[in-house]
Amino acid sequence: MSGDDTGRMLAASLERILRELGTPAVVRDADLGGAGARAGAGEGDPSSISELLAALEAAGFHAALVDEARGGAGLGWSDVAALLRACGNGAAPVALADTLGAQALARLAGSSLEPGWATFGAGRTGECDPGGGAANGVVVAGLATWRHARTLVVSIRERAEDEAAIWKFALPAGAKGCNLAGEPRATVRLDLAAGERLGTAGGGIDALHVGAAVRSAQLAGACARVVRLAADYARDRVQFGRPIAAFQAIQHQLALAQEWASMAAAASALALADRGVALDRHRVAAAKYVGAQAAQECARVAHAVHGAIGVTAEYDLQLFTRRLWSWAAEFGSQTFWAERLGAELLASGSARSWDQVVRHASLADPAS
Repeated sequence: MSGDDTGRMLAASLERILRELGTPAVVRDADLGGAGARAGAGEGDPSSISELLAALEAAGFHAALVDEARGGAGLGWSDVAALLRACGNGAAPVALADTLGAQALARLAGSSLEPGWATFGAGRTGECDPGGGAANGVVVAGLATWRHARTLVVSIRERAEDEAAIWKFALPAGAKGCNLAGEPRATVRLDLAAGERLGTAGGGIDALHVGAAVRSAQLAGACARVVRLAADYARDRVQFGRPIAAFQAIQHQLALAQEWASMAAAASALALADRGVALDRHRVAAAKYVGAQAAQECARVAHAVHGAIGVTAEYDLQLFTRRLWSWAAEFGSQTFWAERLGAELLASGSARSWDQVVRHASLADPAS
């Protein structure tokens, strides 16, 4: 079975599970403004989330990028890219995307995690502890702190600019906070003495790149969902005796949004084209930049087409646009990656920007 076939099969299975068990009602309940958050659970109704997690575990998604020797499937990016897009398309209120990122980061260091839910982030060293003592710890900001995740994988930049140490920790309990989408996010402080060094990731790749690649795929999936919601609403909404989808101005805006959604999908597919877990820095930067821009454009068009109903809590659109805005800012903003791309272009000596684009656009050789 080819990687594309595997990806399609896995994505179809995940989409079915999310339709049945990860419904918009469950997503709302998991959001900050949902019933679960008001009750203090912070992660939705426990029984609903547990049922969803059990189904995902039964399908083996929690071990997709774990080595076969450790009981996993041993898949690569090209196999799970469609899974990540499905996570965005369904606003999955669980740690699946972050688990895949953590597993890939461990493999980049020449190690592997055990099957199970995990998360990951980029750490900073040299921080003082809350008591003002000497620094022997790591701070990870904006970490996805899913309650059902048990393992945290962190990259720490070392002296060599192209190397990052990869560490594994137990995810600290009690961290609170969320992003605009209501997903759990927090800043955590870790003691290196409590962690385990898994190895070193080379090639200039660290958690920032892994996270940008993961979020770019989620952005592509959410963009596709937002455009579909807008198109469906435009066909149903009648104004002046005909559906608003019949008006040329609406058609133009929907076509523009679809173009951006398609570009985001293509860019994320290139970033996650490797059959293992290797990543190309240029492709990742381009994918996150395009995905963040697509998020803005697709959300803008969708809310404009929907009008006032699009901003109400009762309507599903905001479940996805809030995630678009949140994910676009995580693991490097659009401006951050644009500056990275510009600096690499200037340093490459290419006479034209197109020369650099073509150099890194071949699917046949991801390492080119």
